[in-house]
Amino acid sequence: MVLTNFNRGELVTLVSQRTRFQMVRVLSGAGIAYASKTNGMLGFGDRNRTLVPGMNAGALYTYTVYVHKQDDYRALKAIRDALHDEI
Repeated sequence: MVLTNFNRGELVTLVSQRTRFQMVRVLSGAGIAYASKTNGMLGFGDRNRTLVPGMNAGALYTYTVYVHKQDDYRALKAIRDALHDEI
């Protein structure tokens, strides 16, 4: 099933790229279609040029994962069952 802006819902927004990879791995393994979007927190520039001393480099981006609205419950259950000890 193709995900469009009209039939998808936001599943989760994360600041950890590692957790995002774990989640999409679980969704893919469960046969759940997903889309992912990466947003820069500062909205411009290169990571190397925008770092502020003392700022966590991992906090510069948010990762939003979307699934089909009908798969929302299934996706949450798959993630909970697979990752509840890791997150």
